[in-house]
Amino acid sequence: MGYHEPIREVSTDYTGEVLDKDGNAYLSVQPVPAGVSLDRTDYWTNIGNFSALWESVKEAITIPDEGHETTASAPRAVYDLVWVNGQLLEVTSPMIAGDTYVIGSNCRIYSMQIMLTELLQKIQEEATARESADNGLLQKIQEETTARESADNDILQKIQEEATARESADNDLLQKISNMEVVNVKDYGAVGDGTTDDTEAIQNAFNAAGVKVLPVYFPAGTYNVTSITNGNAVPIIGAGCRTSCIRSTLTTGPVITTSVDYSRIIVRDILISRVNMGTDFSAVGLELITSGEDFHIHNVRCEKQYVGMQLSNVAMGWISECYATNCEYGFLLNGYNGKIQNCLASYINANGYRFTKSNGVFISGCQAYRTKGAGFYFDPANGEINDIQISDCLTSTTVREGFFIDANATIQMTNCFVEYAGYNTETEISNIIADGIYLGPNTTQVEITNCIINVTSGRGIQALGSNFTISSCAITNVSMGQSNGYDCIYIPTASHDFIIANCNFYNNTLNPTNRFNILIENANANYFIVHDCIFNGTSGISNAASGKTFDIHNNIEHLAE
Repeated sequence: MGYHEPIREVSTDYTGEVLDKDGNAYLSVQPVPAGVSLDRTDYWTNIGNFSALWESVKEAITIPDEGHETTASAPRAVYDLVWVNGQLLEVTSPMIAGDTYVIGSNCRIYSMQIMLTELLQKIQEEATARESADNGLLQKIQEETTARESADNDILQKIQEEATARESADNDLLQKISNMEVVNVKDYGAVGDGTTDDTEAIQNAFNAAGVKVLPVYFPAGTYNVTSITNGNAVPIIGAGCRTSCIRSTLTTGPVITTSVDYSRIIVRDILISRVNMGTDFSAVGLELITSGEDFHIHNVRCEKQYVGMQLSNVAMGWISECYATNCEYGFLLNGYNGKIQNCLASYINANGYRFTKSNGVFISGCQAYRTKGAGFYFDPANGEINDIQISDCLTSTTVREGFFIDANATIQMTNCFVEYAGYNTETEISNIIADGIYLGPNTTQVEITNCIINVTSGRGIQALGSNFTISSCAITNVSMGQSNGYDCIYIPTASHDFIIANCNFYNNTLNPTNRFNILIENANANYFIVHDCIFNGTSGISNAASGKTFDIHNNIEHLAE
């Protein structure tokens, strides 16, 4: 910025900034011809007085000087510097005009050395604090890193252990397969890509296995077929019920059928499915019909079938750890002297397990979940059912009964658990009044021991049959969601003796005027006993069996008033 007189003395045009003698600054707004006065606003604009600005800056950075006066001429704030009698002082306490400067009280002697020393001290303190904070942060980062590394190592170790265990299991399976000569469906042209129709290749493998009397092996893959016939009842082995899948492209007819004597057959580690849901009773996942004994079906999963698994006329067979899911019916079974263990029927549109013409069957550790029919259904319509043992089984969220038994049979049920009978989901009650356990009029010789019935839309147990025993059971939350409620145990027409003993009733929804923990109504029983039960709620026992011989004793009632 140059200095110029108000009247330009240059002979050339000018563009830029100028100052006059009073410190006023002007900025040209267009090229200025020589001799144009600074008061011409069409050429110049005033941008301020730099002299006044400098005076204010100088005043701000200049230390006040009191001269020889020892009193403040103006208010002084803490840390203000002031000259007094030629000595530089720093104010340490607020002062007002007229206060006397007292060294050691409201001020102190100040010097460049003190300033630098204190500045260096503050810098050192700040550096120390930052270093301490940084060290604390680094320590936390190191601790977090160590913890993460330890957790990662634990996860990696578990992954490695799992991988090692899986590899060992795979190697064991491969070793067993290699030691056991099999017919591999891929050796006969099966692809297993979920697209190719492998029916012919797989049927050729089954035919060859029948000649060689060898098992048929399905490596991991999805094998599309129409239907396969195991005409020689050879064993069927997969690499796992989630990795080896036989999938039918049809909605009717069995996926795998064995219509000859299937004694000693083995089916294991395989998934049997359909592209679309089966539409009628012919759409069976695994079908064993005619006759067979001493067979074993293990770790077989059936999906999207009308009937997941159907076994007829079986004897001394064993079904273990099998699954039926997203089917109309889970398992349809008839036969004798067999075992069904640790199986699951889930998301079934009708019954989870349906038994007809069954004798000497042992059912253990099986579950029925989300069935629209009864979880377990024993039907006498197609033949006698007798000597059935049910233990450690579970039904949950069944639209109909947990157990429906209407058979002239000897049935023992122990350690079973029934929950959410009459429910669509765990929170949505159905429009069907369903009992936890239903004993129909054809039922005789039933023993129910150590069972729990929890949450039903209807009764806990309805017993229309005869010669039954209910002992050491807990019945709770009966008629949940019903305004009037239903009886926990309802006996409308008992034709023979029965015993109810050592049972506990609590938290049940009962209408105190007409609903009871046990209702014996119009019974024809010759003799019955109810003893050592505990009733919690609004009502205990209602006995309308007048004129009959009965014994009701040692029961405890904790009834609400």
